[in-house]
Amino acid sequence: GSVSILAKDESTINALTGGVAISGKGNAVGAAIGANYIYNKVNANSDKATVKALAGDLTLEAEETAEINAITIGGAGGDGLSIGASVSINYIGNDATASITGATSNVMAHGNLRVIAQDTATIIAIAGGLAIGGKTGVGASVNNDVVKDTTKAYVDGGAAVSADGATSTFVDVLGDTRQGVSIEANASETLVIVGVGGAFSKEGAGAGALTLTIFDVTAKAYEDTPSASTNPNAGISSLKDVDIVAKGHLQLDGIAGALAGAGNVAVGIGVDGGGITRHIEAYVAPNAKAHAGNNVIVKAFADLTQVSVSAAGAFSKSAAVTVTAGVAVLDLTTLAYIGNGASVTSDGTCWCPRKKTRPRTRFRAMSRAPAPARSASPRAWRP
Repeated sequence: GSVSILAKDESTINALTGGVAISGKGNAVGAAIGANYIYNKVNANSDKATVKALAGDLTLEAEETAEINAITIGGAGGDGLSIGASVSINYIGNDATASITGATSNVMAHGNLRVIAQDTATIIAIAGGLAIGGKTGVGASVNNDVVKDTTKAYVDGGAAVSADGATSTFVDVLGDTRQGVSIEANASETLVIVGVGGAFSKEGAGAGALTLTIFDVTAKAYEDTPSASTNPNAGISSLKDVDIVAKGHLQLDGIAGALAGAGNVAVGIGVDGGGITRHIEAYVAPNAKAHAGNNVIVKAFADLTQVSVSAAGAFSKSAAVTVTAGVAVLDLTTLAYIGNGASVTSDGTCWCPRKKTRPRTRFRAMSRAPAPARSASPRAWRP
């Protein structure tokens, strides 16, 4: 039959945090703070072992799914000074690793042999602050979200890893149909970050919203450099395909909006900022060996779509000021290669790029300010 080694985790946080203060004659302060953290390690491993699926497939898989859904609201209403504020902090930091380690390992399958690591992270976070004051109102929100995930699938180049591919085909993480040995890493993230601030009063009102996203993700699929040279059958061998693939996907939507209205002075500020660092790599490390009867595939693919919206409005009889800003910093690496001294042979086709490939990226940034203020609307698309 078949052999399956599976480590799987699913974690979900649903959080609603709210604070409301109302004062008929005096001041009012309503604040809410929400903080949510997910930090998991998922590891599927075969170490220095002999594992054989003599009549079926062998699958070694680590799978992590993490999700945070958070709403944080602060509101206040008073006759004098009213302050409504919220702070939302959300963090996902996971490690998913699938591996065959140890130079004495002997792992084989009559069918397909797959080493797969998959990580999926989702954050949907909304933060809002609303103040309605007799004389002065201040409404503000801060939404800070961090994703720091590492996904790795690898095989020690000193181990003997083989498959006949004699059973049915499979679809890898890139959606391609393969048969034989595969090493696959897949990191997929979706983030929707919203911050809203509103303030209204007879005299002065200030509203602000800040959304800040930090993203640092790594996904690697590879045959590692041999840890030792004691195994005469070291390396990957397949009668069909050797498939080493890594995938990265990110959808990031950031929205920051503020609206202020007052009789004398009104100020609205909306800022959306983000920093994205991502490394997607597929490779055969130096001095490692791989042979396929059909095809050898070493492939890395990444796509990213970011939508950034910052908007502010201010309305007053005397003075109104709006400020909007959108900042995005991208550091992206997508790499597929065969290392120095590696031996890769194929009786069919070898899809083995040796140089860095450019990721598929879309970025949209929008700023809107109804009252007179400087704002920019950059729009860039780098395929």
